[in-house]
Amino acid sequence: MSKIKIEVITPVHIGSGDTLKYNADYVAAADARGKTILGIIDHRKLMPYIGSDEKSIKNWASSIYNGDPLDSIIKKYAAGVKIGAYTSHQINYDCNFVIIQKNGLKDLKTFIRDGLGRPYIPGSSIKGGIRTAILTAVVLHDMKVDDVIVEYRKEGPVATKVEQEIFGKDPKSDVMRFLQVSDAILEGKNTQALILSSINERPRKGFWDDSKSQMAETLVKGDSATFFMKLDLGRYKSAREKDCVHEMPACMLSLSELFKTINNHTRELIEMDIYYYEEKDDDSAKQALDKYIDKMQEVLDQVNACKAGRECILRIGAGSGWSFTTGGWAQDRKDFYDKIVPAIRGEKKQKDYEDFDFPKTRRVDDKTVGPLGFVKLTIIED
Repeated sequence: MSKIKIEVITPVHIGSGDTLKYNADYVAAADARGKTILGIIDHRKLMPYIGSDEKSIKNWASSIYNGDPLDSIIKKYAAGVKIGAYTSHQINYDCNFVIIQKNGLKDLKTFIRDGLGRPYIPGSSIKGGIRTAILTAVVLHDMKVDDVIVEYRKEGPVATKVEQEIFGKDPKSDVMRFLQVSDAILEGKNTQALILSSINERPRKGFWDDSKSQMAETLVKGDSATFFMKLDLGRYKSAREKDCVHEMPACMLSLSELFKTINNHTRELIEMDIYYYEEKDDDSAKQALDKYIDKMQEVLDQVNACKAGRECILRIGAGSGWSFTTGGWAQDRKDFYDKIVPAIRGEKKQKDYEDFDFPKTRRVDDKTVGPLGFVKLTIIED
C-alpha cells in the first residue's frame, strides 16, 4: 500500500449532483476583508433564529410562499448574526456578486462532500482517469488503432470491445480490480465558486463563448490531500495461475510504470491541444486563446518537471473535455471524421458543424481562461 499526495494544479469540480438556488439554498455576504462569500443554508441552524413557536413558523412559511428572497428573511429574523451561524459552510467568490445577479447566474453546482461535510476526491474519479490513460497507451502503442472495433449505439460510439480486450470481459476478470484507490479528503476546507465559460469554435461568433456560463464550486489551486493506492500483484498472480483473470497490461505491473504512463498520456494530450490553438487565427478572441495556451503551457511545464516514476499529472472531474475523458485515441483513426464524429454530434449538429474540427469546445475558468481538472500525484511512501 503506497501513500500518495494529490495536489490541485488547476481548479477541480467533481459534482455532488446538487444545484443550489440563490436566495433559496444559499446567500451571498461580505467577509471581514470585504470579499464575497457564498453561504450554504443549514435550515436546522437557521430555525432557532426564526423561532419554533406556531406564529413564527407561520410567518416564515408565509414569507417563503410570497417568494420573499432568503436574505431579506434572514435580515428580518437574524439581523446582525454572522453568516457562519446559519450555514453549513461558506464558499469563496473572488468577484463582485452583483455580476452574477446581473447575468442571471444564480444556480450553483456544488462539489461532492463526505458525511462530515468535507470536500473530497473520490477514489473512483482518480481510478477512472488512470484507466483512460492505460487504455489509450495500449491502443496507441501496442495495437493498430484502425483495427479497434467501435460499436455504434443509440447513445453514440462505444469502444466496449477494446476495453474488454485490454482489461477483461467482465468485472470478475477485469484487471483494474487489482488497483485499489482510496478517497482523498482535502486538507483545506476552503472551496471557491467560479464562473465556467467556454472556448468554442462557432460560425461567425468567434471562439469566446459565455452564452452558456455556469457557476460551480471547485477546489482551490494548491490545496492537497493524501490517499492510498495499491497494486495487489500478489492476488493478481494467484488469479492468473487459476486462469480466472485477464492478463494485466505491462504498464500496470508497477506503480512506477503506471505513473510514467499517466504522465506521458497527459503530456501528449496537452501538446496536441496547444498545437491545435496555436494554429487558429481569430483576432476577435486572440487574447482569450493566448491566455488559454499560456495556462496549458504552465501545466505542461509541470508535467515535464515530474520525477519519472514518482510523480505524474492526471486530469479528472468535470470540464476535462472529450479528449481527456476518452483518451483521444480515436482521433488517430482514418474513419474519425467520416463515422465517429457524426455519430457523436448527431445529425443536426453534424450538419451545422461539419466544417469544424472535433472536439471544438473547451470548458474554462471565466476569469483566468485556464483549464479545469489537473492534479499532481506524488508517491511519498511506498
